[in-house]
Amino acid sequence: HIEQGGRLEKAGLDIGVVKSIVGRKGYRLIFHGQAGHAGTASMWERRDALQGACLFVTRAHELVRVRFPEGVLNCGRLEIKPGTLTTIPSAADLTIEARHVDEALLEDMESALFALAEECAATTRVTVERRCTGYIPPAVMSEEVLTAIERACGILGASHMRLPSYASHNAQVMSSFTPSGMLFIPSVNGTSHNPDEYSRWEDIITGTNVLLHAVISLAMSYSAS
Repeated sequence: HIEQGGRLEKAGLDIGVVKSIVGRKGYRLIFHGQAGHAGTASMWERRDALQGACLFVTRAHELVRVRFPEGVLNCGRLEIKPGTLTTIPSAADLTIEARHVDEALLEDMESALFALAEECAATTRVTVERRCTGYIPPAVMSEEVLTAIERACGILGASHMRLPSYASHNAQVMSSFTPSGMLFIPSVNGTSHNPDEYSRWEDIITGTNVLLHAVISLAMSYSAS
């Protein structure tokens, strides 16, 4: 798979040997305020749901960077009601997703984000409710498969390093019932989910040959046993 990030390119390496795949938790945070005339309501007394949501988004990114440096957070959609120019927002519906390769730290992130949401709501004189929208647990890849990939890199002279995947892949589900692994090839400029996403043909060839030799290595191992 392409890395969908810039770690391999920055390190000048050919192959990423995926040691784990990130866990993910998704939520909706709905901040509730009180609608009112945007021109006549006091700036000091209004209960603006959007203020609560915006304060949370800004502080949540800072919280994750400082307290969970190996975690990631995305706030992907914000819907405002009633959504008119002259009305104070009575509701701000925000989607967020937290990711971490460590399940215990993912749970800590969840608790910290929920506490922050309550704090931001209280600061802006609104309330907040939360709804879980999905959970995918972290997955650890098979040491046997990782070793086979690294052995293949050695045969081909391909430089490599172990790293976690912060994107979900089929191997995450497969690992629950069979030994699984992945390898990454570099993404130019780390770009993904974008029309500029690109990987060099020579990197694709290297990755394909590493995959081939890893499969041969595993097949020989299983046939011998």
